[in-house]
Amino acid sequence: MLHSEGRVLPTRADEGDANAAARERIAASSRNCFERYGVRKTTIDDIASDAGISRGSVYRYFANKEDILRYVSAGEITRVNREIRSRLPRVENYQELLTESLLLATVVGRDNKYVRMFVESIEYTAKSADPSTQEYVETSAVWAPLIESAMKKGEFADDLSRGDIASWLILSEALLFTKADSPNVTEDELRRFIRRFVVMPLFNKDRRAG
Repeated sequence: MLHSEGRVLPTRADEGDANAAARERIAASSRNCFERYGVRKTTIDDIASDAGISRGSVYRYFANKEDILRYVSAGEITRVNREIRSRLPRVENYQELLTESLLLATVVGRDNKYVRMFVESIEYTAKSADPSTQEYVETSAVWAPLIESAMKKGEFADDLSRGDIASWLILSEALLFTKADSPNVTEDELRRFIRRFVVMPLFNKDRRAG
């Protein structure tokens, strides 16, 4: 776009790209600070200093630290979810599909220091499991297609809502990270644990595999 004097003016697309680049720069610095100081102790000043910008510049793109944390976590969850989908084997029923999905989410997420940091944050996990929060909307989206498909076929227990199931799966991830940390737990043992204690209670009795 040209100004009347012949000067090139930025288009909305250019401004959008610049804003996205700035948000990514701030997010990258936030990851550095979260790793260095921990999520709770990291301040906006820490993030601004790492990014080489002013405190006000951070607030231009994010409302507060929680907003940054949501943005960073959404990116990490998206990457982990993409990897899970690419590694998920073909299975014959929803119980097995959910078991294998949780197993991969645990194995892949456990080794992702940022995902682990968020999942093990009691405050963030509590918000992620609360249907009234934006964190829940973003986190539960990982499980939404599977839950919706299984519910349409009457797989889950009748007294459970979509929100109940998503919240249970989100809360279970922190427990599974702890379980997976044990040096004596094999992948097969972790799979059995997930199936028996996390997955089976969600299903109608006549749908449960042995």
